[in-house]
Amino acid sequence: PSPPGMRKLVISTNVAETSVTIGGIRHVIDTGVVKVRTHHPTTGLDVLKVEKISKAQAWQRTGRAGRECPGKCYRTYTTDEFDRMKEMPIPEIQRCSLAGVALQLLAIGVDITSFDFMDKPPKESVDVAVACLEKLGAVKGSPPQLTTLGRTMSLFPLDPRFTKVLLASVEHKCLEEALTVIALLSGESVFLEPPQKREQAHAARA
Repeated sequence: PSPPGMRKLVISTNVAETSVTIGGIRHVIDTGVVKVRTHHPTTGLDVLKVEKISKAQAWQRTGRAGRECPGKCYRTYTTDEFDRMKEMPIPEIQRCSLAGVALQLLAIGVDITSFDFMDKPPKESVDVAVACLEKLGAVKGSPPQLTTLGRTMSLFPLDPRFTKVLLASVEHKCLEEALTVIALLSGESVFLEPPQKREQAHAARA
């Protein structure tokens, strides 16, 4: 609880939508956006990207206010923007690369090609994930089995391609440079483009 005569201000990620209940919250300010992991078609990698939330997420955020006492939710977007939102968020397993999931499942002895997912991803995504792991030397055979390298790679909480780069960078003595490149590839562009200064931003980068 906050000291007498003082307000408690909580700045949170979307984990507070459903996973955490914080006592004493009377007001919620909903920005209408969320940072999610999604597949980048150009690089073929997963990145953290800021996107609009769904209606279900908006109502979850509204529900954080007034759980223990009367409260209000202030949304920083219009009713029209709310009406254009998706009804439900897309499950992560249907919008991200499955290479990491396949590696983790194989590490515990589960074949991803026959696993019964709750939100079943397209078969093409599963095939691409297995092919990716084969190219990296992490799996071999049919059904796919982990190699010694794959077993080591499964210990890293990273995209398997990033893990392979890290392991190779130790051998080539360029770990610091590899970490920098991986950090840059893991998020959106490091260049800021304010809407009102987009042309100036493009000119500065040209």
